[in-house]
Amino acid sequence: MMVISHEIVGGVIGQQLGNPYLAYILAFISHLVLDKIPHYFPKEEKNKATFMVIEIIIACGLILLFYRQGFGLDDVSFWAGLAGGVTMDVLFVGIPALKKSKIGVWHSSRQTHIGKPIYLTIDAVFVIGGLYILGVL
Repeated sequence: MMVISHEIVGGVIGQQLGNPYLAYILAFISHLVLDKIPHYFPKEEKNKATFMVIEIIIACGLILLFYRQGFGLDDVSFWAGLAGGVTMDVLFVGIPALKKSKIGVWHSSRQTHIGKPIYLTIDAVFVIGGLYILGVL
């Protein structure tokens, strides 16, 4: 899944639970489950970096949107869930040394990547549904 999907699903988990510790743990686990769902990721090496940069920009934009929509710093459970949802990708995709570690290789190998952009619709369902549940849409 895209980082954006993990971010939003984690935030929803946090908002619904109201317990930051449990939110982080369950959002972290949700990341592993979501990665098994077939989803788009570019096959061409030259497109991977561009895709990831665009995705990070959108993810950061969503964080600002959440803050502007009233998810303040006191919404600890929401932010803990959001952080739990993206931890795997931040560590084991974003940090080259960790990407080559046993956990990083395992994380990459268990994904169900499909190179057809139509599979972005799967992420779109999670993003739109999550934004609706959070009350942003």
